[in-house]
Amino acid sequence: TTANLLIDLAARNGENLTSTGIFQTSLNGQNWNALLEPGLTLLDQSTSGTLAQQANTLWLIRDSQRQMITDQLVDNTQPAQWTSDGRIAVITQSNGLVQVSLYNPADGTTITYSATEAQPLQLVSSKDPAHLFWSAGTCANNTCKVTQLITANLDGTLANTAAASGESAAHSANRNALRGTDTDRNQRTLVIDGQPS
Repeated sequence: TTANLLIDLAARNGENLTSTGIFQTSLNGQNWNALLEPGLTLLDQSTSGTLAQQANTLWLIRDSQRQMITDQLVDNTQPAQWTSDGRIAVITQSNGLVQVSLYNPADGTTITYSATEAQPLQLVSSKDPAHLFWSAGTCANNTCKVTQLITANLDGTLANTAAASGESAAHSANRNALRGTDTDRNQRTLVIDGQPS
């Protein structure tokens, strides 16, 4: 098989970005194919399918077939992604409650993590096969501030909470590095071991 890139494109109009769709191209930038129409944003992709967002709806796309996972997706930077075991991690909002869940597309079951003190803001990419990470914090006046990094086990239990003030900068098989600042506005990097006790 030929290696390809799967990307979404957006058009800028002042401060606003409008999705122009999801496209596939070869690694040399030739042979562009429109896969999904404007309005859909690429969130994640694996051999199990493509995750795409359309407003508050999360779609799982496999072999040109669409399955709606939820219509309560939060409108954040990374509200859904594949986990290492083939489930979909998703952040949803219903009746003012923001929560993280794991959805299994094989049997339709969902595990929801218990609420934490801080609101889930976005999922953090990781190559850790045993854990899920998300940033959490507080939101006011349409602005959110990261205050914690949550580490969760894939069985639906929480494993660890660490103070954090930034977004994920890098990740490896068992560690995440987050950039941020301290109370004196000094730049800091927080390294989280992916094997919490």
